Amino acid sequence: EVISLEGTTAPISKLTANQNYEVSLNLVHEHASATVNGTIEKPLDATGINLQTRLKIDELADLLGLENVTRDLGDPLVLDTRVLGSLQEIEVKDIKIDNSAIKLNGKAMLKLSQSIPEISFNIASEHFRLDSILPETEPSIDEREGRLFSSTPFTINEIPKVLVKGKVNLAEISYKNYKITGTTGEIRGENSLFLVENVSGSLAGGQFDLSATANLQTPKTPNVKVKAQASQLNLAQLTLEDGSQIGHSGVVDFSIESQGSGDSLAAIMAKSNGSIAVDLHDARLHEQASKITGGGLLLTILNGLNPLSKDSAAHIECASIRFPVRNGIATSETGIGIRTPQLNILGGGEINFASEEISFKAKPKPRKGIGLNVASLADFVGIGGTLMNPAPATDAKGLASAGVKIGAALATGGISLLAEGLFDRASSDVDVCAVARGETQISKDNATPGAIEVKEQAPPTTGGKIKGVLKGIFGK
Repeated sequence: EVISLEGTTAPISKLTANQNYEVSLNLVHEHASATVNGTIEKPLDATGINLQTRLKIDELADLLGLENVTRDLGDPLVLDTRVLGSLQEIEVKDIKIDNSAIKLNGKAMLKLSQSIPEISFNIASEHFRLDSILPETEPSIDEREGRLFSSTPFTINEIPKVLVKGKVNLAEISYKNYKITGTTGEIRGENSLFLVENVSGSLAGGQFDLSATANLQTPKTPNVKVKAQASQLNLAQLTLEDGSQIGHSGVVDFSIESQGSGDSLAAIMAKSNGSIAVDLHDARLHEQASKITGGGLLLTILNGLNPLSKDSAAHIECASIRFPVRNGIATSETGIGIRTPQLNILGGGEINFASEEISFKAKPKPRKGIGLNVASLADFVGIGGTLMNPAPATDAKGLASAGVKIGAALATGGISLLAEGLFDRASSDVDVCAVARGETQISKDNATPGAIEVKEQAPPTTGGKIKGVLKGIFGK
């Protein structure tokens, strides 16, 4: 690639005499240009630097070598800075970007005089429109194959020893239909350990917090730990990617923790450990929420496990989901509780993050005094498929492999907690959300979600219980 340089400098005699040296330079690249104007007080010592710089990037995708980009990344990106100090200690002041996608300012310092270089920065932004910056790319191989997590190996080279300390304050971040405001956070790095800490902000009328750690001691297989939580997100302000509204009212809280290592995101998730917790309060879902293509796993669970979800403006008094994650498997026998004005729904299941297959099963039970026809309700309702493509599980394989261990019960003669009928014998107004959270028991065995194990037993000679389970699964 060709880079041209033109401009003026002070006479060579000033350079050799190490005297105040004026520069005015223009660098031109096919996709970018840069200007440098100012003085260097001691050019041979590289001290007393006082330079005004401007970098203009016309085509960021081409400059960075991004592949499969299907549109331009927005307006040309113009970065203005003032560089002061020396090569041993460089201060970058008056950092400024101002265009339709980004408006930010800040300062930074680079210290090279110590044994381990140190970088510090402070960045503030008025707006950050990600959908104007991020390229639209062709679907990856993983996406075309219906996978959520990328299997593309990381290309992280050896990390030099460096200290990093930074703060960010982003007034507004927008992406498609979402707007995050008042985001603040800190970034720290020492040698191969990098941390994103104390990140918080406002989203959909609620608050979120985020922290992450990346250990790059072995760059090709980094160890990553993430904790994200949000509270009081307003469903009426949350939409799907196509702009469809999720709900008329209600709030949602969630907490996700995950830690794993691997050479790709898919490999990290396949061996990850952590937990998933979601709570929904007094929600009225949109009438079409259950019919929206790609409506997401949460909507699929809420609607797919509720036999009455097709009723207009389906009302969910509460819903709680709790799944511990061990070695890439999220499983809980009673980790799903949904209460509506008509039904108590208790269930569980499994998410295999390696294969991305999901399997959930729940048992709906009419609440006292509702007057529903019990015979019209299925013994069990199920969801199968994958994280990217969840769907009602109506086939024998999908239902039999559900995380409530029905499949294991059939194989061993053991009967899971739900199939045993403990939920049936419990009060019709048992707090299924509290059961899912592990706060209320329907038996002494389910004090901790996911802690129940199916006990192996000799197959019953009469087959009575197994026949009953088969009837619940297959309707025979």
